[in-house]
Amino acid sequence: MPIEFSDVIVQYPMPAWCVPHVSEFLQKLHRERETSQTNPVAVAAAEPGWTIEDLRRLRPQIRHNRVAMAMLDMASEKEGQYVTFPDACARAGIELSQGRSGIGALTKVCNKIGKKGSWPVTYAWAGNGEQVACYLMNSDVAAKWRHVSAE
Repeated sequence: MPIEFSDVIVQYPMPAWCVPHVSEFLQKLHRERETSQTNPVAVAAAEPGWTIEDLRRLRPQIRHNRVAMAMLDMASEKEGQYVTFPDACARAGIELSQGRSGIGALTKVCNKIGKKGSWPVTYAWAGNGEQVACYLMNSDVAAKWRHVSAE
């Protein structure tokens, strides 16, 4: 389970004159993160017709793809809420650069099982300045994914 950074106290030695600047910078990052998670825009794909059989074919082929599994598990747990790419990478315990190749592999597997151009989640872009991928799973697909994962 990823560390909730809001629960971690960190001490970092720095000159006193830097403290207000660092504090302002961190507050800005926090505001941007909250905004990017609550206001995703530009939906780039949808999830038409994912059946339980489709998910049964998908899951074994991505079981070693940590970021894809983390993203789909998180999206099914938080059905109706967006999950961000950085959060999926954190849960998978991998760097963003590794996560990108894992997400690319998910697309190839979806195409291979006959779901060309489709994922079991809707994805969108969010963020102020830097674009962040966000994933959303509807309740029907979420229930099917949880069922397949429990088999």
